[in-house]
Amino acid sequence: RAVLPRINSFLSELRRKHNVRRVVCSGYCWGARYAVLLAGTENVTAFAATHPSDVYERDLHAVTKPGLFIVPDNDPAFPPALLEKGKRILSAKPPPLSFRFHEFPGMVHGFAVRGRNSVQGVAAARESALMLVCDWVRHCLSGPDRVRRGE
Repeated sequence: RAVLPRINSFLSELRRKHNVRRVVCSGYCWGARYAVLLAGTENVTAFAATHPSDVYERDLHAVTKPGLFIVPDNDPAFPPALLEKGKRILSAKPPPLSFRFHEFPGMVHGFAVRGRNSVQGVAAARESALMLVCDWVRHCLSGPDRVRRGE
């Protein structure tokens, strides 16, 4: 409860004192929850959530900004049923909102941060997840007309 007000205060300060107009937040695991929660505020332009945890259906309903989800295919922290509900909820949002979902077969929760390189495919999946987030951030910061449904 104390984290979100601090983040919002920081982002408001960036806008007010430094004239920052676009912010894309990215979070991993519990940080992804805050990225999703911030996507329901005016403080961010877009968000990326990688192997999210503690994200609930009500959080997804509140999203008003474009987003990227990177999820392993078997993640108890963001189970397949919630992923499918999330896709339905977010795809029903009115344009120009855009959402991308990238699923990583064979990966487990945490693969993009603390996955074991000794497990086949983890290093490549981690690198791919990082590149997807970087590309999404560049896309979202490139201009007001870029973050549209289907782009």
